[in-house]
Amino acid sequence: MDTTYLALYAVGQFLNGSLSDKYGGRNVLVIGLWCIFLSVSLFGGVGYLKWPLIVKSVLLIILWGANGYAQSTGWTGCVTVFTPWFKQEHRGIFTGVWTTCYTVGGLLGTLLATYLLGELSWKISFILPASLLFILGIVVLLFLVNDPKDVGLSLYENNEPEELRVEKPESTVSIVPPEPEQTSSSMKDLFIYFLEPFKITGIINIGLCYFCIKLVRYSLLFWLPYFLNKKLNYPEETAGYMSTWFEIGGVFGCLIVGVITDKFSSSRLLIATITLGILPFSLLLFLFFAYQSIAMCGFLMFLVGFLLFPPDAIISIACIQDLADKEMIGRAVGAVNGMGS
Repeated sequence: MDTTYLALYAVGQFLNGSLSDKYGGRNVLVIGLWCIFLSVSLFGGVGYLKWPLIVKSVLLIILWGANGYAQSTGWTGCVTVFTPWFKQEHRGIFTGVWTTCYTVGGLLGTLLATYLLGELSWKISFILPASLLFILGIVVLLFLVNDPKDVGLSLYENNEPEELRVEKPESTVSIVPPEPEQTSSSMKDLFIYFLEPFKITGIINIGLCYFCIKLVRYSLLFWLPYFLNKKLNYPEETAGYMSTWFEIGGVFGCLIVGVITDKFSSSRLLIATITLGILPFSLLLFLFFAYQSIAMCGFLMFLVGFLLFPPDAIISIACIQDLADKEMIGRAVGAVNGMGS
C-alpha cells in the first residue's frame, strides 16, 4: 500500500509540476485538496463495508494510491505560487518558514489521528481530518493570490540587484507548452517540455541527492510509530505521540538553518552537506540509546529531525529556485521531487 502511494506520488510530481507552470499553482492546489478529501474519506469509509476482505483490500490500495497522486499537487503547487514573492537573499528563511507547514501539519495530523484512533476508531481518524481539507480548498480558492502580477505588483526577479542573480543556462527549446490540438509534432514538443528541467546544470545531481534524503525521511515517517511500538514496546497511542518529536525537531531545524543559509546564500549546498554529514551519527545514537528512557528517545528523535528536514528544504526548494526560471519552477521542483520520491 505504501509502495502504491509513493509510486503515484512520484508520477504526480512530474505531471503536476508541469500543470502548475501551465495553469497556476493555486488551481492545482485546490483540485489536489479536494481529491485528497475524496480519496481519504472513502478510504476510511471502506472500513464500514461488509464486503469480502480481498475486495476491501484492493479498494484500500486504489484509494491510497489516488491519495498519493493528489498529495503530489501540494509541493509543486505551493512552490510555484510563492517563488516570485521573495528575493533570492531571503529565500532561505522563507523556505524554512514554509517548510514548517508539512512538519507542523504532520505533527498536528499525527496528534489528531492518534487521539481519534484511541477515542473513536481508525475509520474516523481518516474521515474527519480529510473533511478539513475540503474547507481548506475553498479558502485557498478564494484568498490565495496566484501571482504578484494579479494584484498589480512586480516580480522580485525583475528588479533584483545584479550580484544576486543566478546565471541560468540558456534554453534552445521554447518553454511554452504545446496546444492540445497540435498533431504528431506536438507529442515531441510535449515530451521536450516535460524534460526541459533536466537540462538545468546540476538538477540531476540534486535529484539523486534528494532521493537519498527522502529514503531516510519516508522510512522514519512511515515506520517510526511501528518501531516504537514493536521494538521499544511503547503502547500504540504513546508511540504515536512520541513520534511527533521527529517533526518538532524538523520545525526548529528548518527555521534555524534557513536563517543561516540566507547569511551564506552562495553556500546553500555546503550547509546542506554539513547537516547531512552529521545525520548518520544521530541515527546511530538513536539506534543504540533510544531504549534507555522515554526522554532520551524523544531527544534523539528531535535531533534526527533537526538534522534531516533542513537539507530536505534546501535541496528541494531553495537550490532549485536559485537555478530555474520562474516559468519553469514547477517542472524543476517536480522533477527533483519525482526523482526523490
